[in-house]
Amino acid sequence: NTGQLLNVALPYRNLGSLKTDGIEAQLHWGVPAPFMGATGKFTIDTSINYLANYKVQLLPGAAFLDYTNISNGTAFDPSSVPPRATPRWKTLTTFGYRSDTVNVGLRWKYQGAMDDLSRITAPANRAVGVPAYATWDMFGSVKLFGNYELRAGVNNLFNRGLPFVASNQTGTDTALYDLIGRSFYVGIKAKF
Repeated sequence: NTGQLLNVALPYRNLGSLKTDGIEAQLHWGVPAPFMGATGKFTIDTSINYLANYKVQLLPGAAFLDYTNISNGTAFDPSSVPPRATPRWKTLTTFGYRSDTVNVGLRWKYQGAMDDLSRITAPANRAVGVPAYATWDMFGSVKLFGNYELRAGVNNLFNRGLPFVASNQTGTDTALYDLIGRSFYVGIKAKF
């Protein structure tokens, strides 16, 4: 009746920009280990990611906000910017031994320390950041009788706990970090 605006519908639009760059490298190194069997081989496989920049512009003409190395524990929906975490360093490295019948190894997952989202949203009142986070997994498999393979492993071998994430209501980010802790698995594969 009065002409007062009560609600403004603002649909999602892809109007902003994203500028990101970094370096990704993957390396494989293997050396024969004939003293452990004719087909034995020690291996190291690693994937290393370095994020140089992750800058977001929400609307045309607006300033770019630097979300590089930020933990965004409040990202509850897929449209949120930035994603849950934009760590500067991430790596996945596997140390192993394999042959025609045996495969064993250790896997190291690492994510560098990050600043809290408040570095962008409230720079005068910054919350504590997230420390570096690393877990180790152990795995193995053995072929039995030609047609069967037994596999087993331990995830989060040293039972690393959850880090504190200030920008999340629960105090951590269960979508990003290992909520379960140490866990075990066993399986068998059969060919018929």
